[in-house]
This record gives sequence, structure tokens and C-alpha cells, in this order.
Amino acid sequence: MWFTTTLKNRHRSMKKKTFSEIRTFLDHYSPQPATGYIAQRLNSLSGLISGAIHSGSSHLSKIGSGLPQNINALSKEIHAKRFLESKHIDIKFHYMPYLKQFLLGILLKTAKLGQKQDFNVIVDGSQTESKHVTLMLSIVVGNRSIPVFWVVRKGKKGHFPTEMHTDLVEKGVKALQEIAASLALDATFCLLGDGEFDSVDLQIL
Repeated sequence: MWFTTTLKNRHRSMKKKTFSEIRTFLDHYSPQPATGYIAQRLNSLSGLISGAIHSGSSHLSKIGSGLPQNINALSKEIHAKRFLESKHIDIKFHYMPYLKQFLLGILLKTAKLGQKQDFNVIVDGSQTESKHVTLMLSIVVGNRSIPVFWVVRKGKKGHFPTEMHTDLVEKGVKALQEIAASLALDATFCLLGDGEFDSVDLQIL
């Protein structure tokens, strides 16, 4: 009993530490002062990220487990769903500023000063649960591919329209190039994909 309680307390302490570190990061790079409703939303975002890290899952019940509120598991899942569906959650405010810092860290870590940098970017489509499909753009870091841009729509697994391919790749690679330029890196991004992504429009971007 004592051993189980000790493990639970240690796990709870680790989650609090992770939450605190994430919140500090989000506050530092927030486009606006983290006060009022902005602070509340960043608090929720910190909890959801913490839950994803500790659970290793992106399911609502798992990411909701990182929320600091003293409420039951079902309430945390509902809170996570409401946060993601809220009209006040903006991609440019709640995602892009932090993605930029994340990618800056990746590029700096893998960059070789004074040399041209080549980065692989993977485009892929996959089924998301039973009613949705996801088109995703990921950057390769070591032996891992890290998702950075994606679009989700209703439907079953199959080919996305070429226009969706080109739109996602064009916007995604442009954002990566802008980040590389801000580091004064001479970087190129090589797009990798299977036969679904062999359109002429995509190859001439």
C-alpha cells in the first residue's frame, strides 16, 4: 500500500513539473500577454500537452488527464473536447508561434554551420478512426517523422484531391523555409511520398 501511494505521488509530482515547464514555455512565446482569458486557455493547453506527453496518446481521455482542475476523468475529457472545438482557439495564436520555436530547435540541433542543409519532409494520408481521413506533412528528425501540418476531413481512406495535396505542401514548405531563413540557414526541403502524390502540380511546386 505504501509503495503504491509513493508511486502515485511521484507520478503526480512529475506531471506537475511537466505542466509547469510547458506553461512557462507557452507564456514566454505567447503573442500576447498571458492574462485573463488568454491565461486560462494557455493553462488548458499546457494541461492537454502534459497529458499527451505522459500518456503517449492523443485520445481525448488521455490528453484530458493532464488538466490541473480537480475534476473527474469524464469531466476532463469533456473539457478537452470543448477546448479543441472552441471558436476562440486560433491556429495562428495557439499553434504557429510554438511550432516556430519547436522547429527552430530542430533546425538548430541538426544544422551544420556554414553548410547547406537538406531536410526530408514526408506527405502522407491515413484513416483517422472510422469516419475521417487525415492528410499530413511531417519533418524527418533522425529516425522519427514529426507531424507539423495536417488537414482532417470526413470520409474513408482513399486518395485526396490533388488541390489538397498542393495546398498543404505549398503552405507547409513555405512556413519551413521562412523559419530556416530566420536562422540564416541555406536549407532545402525534399518532399517524400508514395504513388498517391505523383501529380505534376505537386512536383513543380
